[in-house]
Amino acid sequence: MSHKYQHDIDWKDSFHLRKPVLEAMLGSNRWQVTEDGARLAFDTSLSNLSPHERHIAEFALNPYITGENIFSGLSQQTAQVLAKSLYELFGPNGFYAK
Repeated sequence: MSHKYQHDIDWKDSFHLRKPVLEAMLGSNRWQVTEDGARLAFDTSLSNLSPHERHIAEFALNPYITGENIFSGLSQQTAQVLAKSLYELFGPNGFYAK
């Protein structure tokens, strides 16, 4: 694996719902899932990502870690992908429904 900055993926069973958000925000050359499916590896440390990229990376790693205003400044396409993922994860009542 060429990406050396690895982080554990929490809530692995729902990662497939968060992965489209990561794909929409960060190019596939910027990250990869480890062979065991347990970790995400990035081409840079999270602190070197832009604030929005970092929020998306943290959301992919753990859906309970999101930025205060994660939608601000996102393209419409990325915001729609994120909204769909959040809806599929947490349902119509949002984060606090779980």
